[in-house]
Amino acid sequence: MPNNNDVAVAASVRYEVRRRVAILTIDRPERHNAWDFDVERMLFDFADAADADPDVRVIVVTGSGTSFCPGMDISRLASLGAGPGVAERERPPTHLRTIRKPTIAAINGGCAGIGIVQALCCDIRIAAAEARMSCAFPRRGAPAEYGAAWLLPRLIGLADATELLLTGRTFDAAEAERIRLVTTVRPRAELMDYVLDYAADIAAHCAPLAMEAAKTQLAAGATQTLPQAVDLARQLAHEPSRRPDLAEGARAYLDKRPPRFVDLAQREA
Repeated sequence: MPNNNDVAVAASVRYEVRRRVAILTIDRPERHNAWDFDVERMLFDFADAADADPDVRVIVVTGSGTSFCPGMDISRLASLGAGPGVAERERPPTHLRTIRKPTIAAINGGCAGIGIVQALCCDIRIAAAEARMSCAFPRRGAPAEYGAAWLLPRLIGLADATELLLTGRTFDAAEAERIRLVTTVRPRAELMDYVLDYAADIAAHCAPLAMEAAKTQLAAGATQTLPQAVDLARQLAHEPSRRPDLAEGARAYLDKRPPRFVDLAQREA
């Protein structure tokens, strides 16, 4: 994988590291960044590589040009109707949820179908003001695929999720911000600078082990009682590997300097 400011390209996806932030860009401008299984494999390969790279602390997913990802390549969808369906995947379409480091979707434009599912799988979503989004599944003759019916209500509530999943209508970035699907909205021309500064601030000031723990807690919290959540927090806080970060966080605060937190260890196979 490239070092800071270097770029790796794997046909339909670009990988760049800047300021300890990995930027994964879907790059199929001739198809408006439509999804296919090559994009899926390359994007998830790069996400796994960023997760394993100690020089990376935050991962950003975006699209080239004026489109994020409008969904599955329509030519691929058309061929499915006459065939046996989709082959078994090496990794599920929700693979981004397994990444230990914070993931941010920079939604720079059109975002629908499996494209919006990738945004939902990220921890944080920031959109361009010009972006348009849709859970277009019913308008393509599909159910709410790829876990969308599980993900969306947990982010925006059941009422809004139901309306979006049943109508498949297009909505704009202002509405996405109003229903809290995205954290904030910026003009497209400013989006990536804003997102990089936002991500770099996280990378510089937040402990990787603490962020990994928070993601574990958020995932577990969906099915936990409050006492169970408190017990998990206690268990995590008392793990010996976290003690150096706790001491460093206090020292850095008192010294009024950026913290020097421990990087994540290599993920076990």
